[in-house]
Amino acid sequence: MKYLRGLTLKKLIREQGALTEPEIRSIGAQVASAIDYIHRSGTIHRDIKSNNIIVDDDGHAFVMDFGIAKANANTMLTTSGEILGTGPYMSPEQWDGVLDHRSDIYSLGIVLYEMAAGLLPFKSDRISELMRMIMSGSAAAAGNAQRRGQPRVMRVDPAMP
Repeated sequence: MKYLRGLTLKKLIREQGALTEPEIRSIGAQVASAIDYIHRSGTIHRDIKSNNIIVDDDGHAFVMDFGIAKANANTMLTTSGEILGTGPYMSPEQWDGVLDHRSDIYSLGIVLYEMAAGLLPFKSDRISELMRMIMSGSAAAAGNAQRRGQPRVMRVDPAMP
């Protein structure tokens, strides 16, 4: 097993705040490529999150922790009474116990949001409230987020040129 030096993406975001656009594009593309490879290999990761992505000193991103990955991803998965994953990153379908490769893509979207905003779109100390927020799509406002060196956008005025 290879040892990777670096930080989890979660720790990087905690230390630096929201990432810059070039960082988001680079890390996002690398993680998307890794997920594509995983899916073409017939596996669903089921726990894509910023804590499971390591970024080394050269900016290379690695998807880690395949502990709950499911092989043979070509079939729809359902497991009665079993929910696997990390709440804030889980797709609505995953909360229902039904998932396929698209749940990993949804989770990547949450990671991209987290990189851009510096926070998660869905956050609650109560699992039932978190599930309700995700199922209804009512994300937290990212108005307090700010990318390093870039102005904060609170609203878009379509009338402005």
